Amino acid sequence: MNASWLSNADRNSLQQDGNRCLLGAPQCRSCAQCFLMNELSSVGFSVLKKLEWIVQISPKPASSHTLVRTILIIHEIAKFLEEPEFSMPKGSMKLRSFFVLCGR
Repeated sequence: MNASWLSNADRNSLQQDGNRCLLGAPQCRSCAQCFLMNELSSVGFSVLKKLEWIVQISPKPASSHTLVRTILIIHEIAKFLEEPEFSMPKGSMKLRSFFVLCGR
């Protein structure tokens, strides 16, 4: 009942049957979409953190091509997470740090 992906559902449309909750098809679609956006966001930030770590620890004589490619990937993932579907405020501190890394 307290799952974050249920936040889009009208609580009146939920029917509780013991330990189970039943949800109508229209509400289910909205909740599923919310759940998938949360998962994509979570995985995206996890990938960004790992790529950031790679860029920061890479030795200076590392291939500049590899470094540039990694930074481009970071930039593309951050831009993807900035899309309105993810409900991240534009210029969010979480994302801004990755854009700053790309700029350096």
